[in-house]
Parts: sequence; structure tokens; C-alpha cells
Amino acid sequence: MGFVSTDNLKSLLYICALCIILVFSFVWRQRVLDVFAYEYDEGIHLVLAQVLSAGYEPYREVFVSYPPLFAWSLGFPYLLLHTTDAVQLLMALYSILGVVAVAYLATSYFGRLSGLAAAILVSFSPGYFIPSRAAMGEVPSVGVAALGVALTEHYRRRGGWYWALLAGIALSASISMKVLPIFAPVLLGLIILSRYLSFKGIN
Repeated sequence: MGFVSTDNLKSLLYICALCIILVFSFVWRQRVLDVFAYEYDEGIHLVLAQVLSAGYEPYREVFVSYPPLFAWSLGFPYLLLHTTDAVQLLMALYSILGVVAVAYLATSYFGRLSGLAAAILVSFSPGYFIPSRAAMGEVPSVGVAALGVALTEHYRRRGGWYWALLAGIALSASISMKVLPIFAPVLLGLIILSRYLSFKGIN
């Protein structure tokens, strides 16, 4: 087909379709930021965002019971745009990274259509969609941890020490938002180990 092979065309269509899903997913989250009522903890987080953006030092001048990246993710976007929407959109962006990760994992094991279907199901499932646009750390932390898993799987398949390094950075960022994905270090270690051991049934 001209200068473009069939496989390259399929890859291009897949990338375009995934980008459309991700953009639509992010825009929809942006459109419903104020539709859902704030949770009790979310209200505290948004007040804390204003306090941190005013220059108060976390852990020293202001009591903060959250890891440093989550505290930064509250204060920095509010400092830039002076609106709580900026905080929520950053959390949504973290969550979208998880959608990308799930799409990659599903594509790697089951093909492109499965990857697109997984991206849609994860992104728009109520259990992920609703909290992903809130100023809360749970879903963003899981999303970034999923990115770490995807990067580790890419390392297992293709090699390249920098993929493993990026996976470690993603995992560290995830835990620095919420000490929630405590399973992830073990999982990443097993994936890396499987690159050097032969397991029947693993591609």
C-alpha cells in the first residue's frame, strides 16, 4: 500500500485511536470537575493547596500527613493558576497515565483491539473515573504505579536498563503520592526476574 506497510498502517491507526480515547477521557474529566460534591478529605486537600501555594513549608510550618509528591501536587498547580481546577486536572493527568499503562499491557498480551478496549473500560469505569478527577491521592497513585508495571514489562520484552530505571522512578513517584501500591515493588521484581528465567506461557 504505497510506501506504508499494512502493519505500520495498523500501528498508526492504533496510536491515533488510543490518542483519541485519552484526549476524550481527559476532556470529559475536565468537563465534570464540579459535577460531583467534594469529599470531606478532598475539601481538606484543596484548603491545604491554598496554604502551600501561599509559601508555607510543608511538614515544618504546616502539618501534612501525606507523602511529598502529593503535597507538591496540591500546592504547585494552585500556585500557578490559583484555582482548585488545576489541582484536580493534575490528578486526572496522573490517572490517565494509568490508562496508558493498562492499554500497553493489554496490547502486549492480547493485541491492539484488546488494548483499546482495556483503555476504554478502565478510563470510563465509575470506580476509576469519578475519583480520578478528585483532589485525592489514591487513584493517581495507582495510575502511576500501573505505569511502572508497564515500563517494567517493556523492559522484560525489549531490554534496555533505562526502562527499568524509569519503572523505578514511576514506582517511587507512586509511593510518594500515597503509600498504597505496596504490592508493586514485589510485582516489578518478579517481572524483571522473569526476563532472565524461562516461564512456560509467558511471551
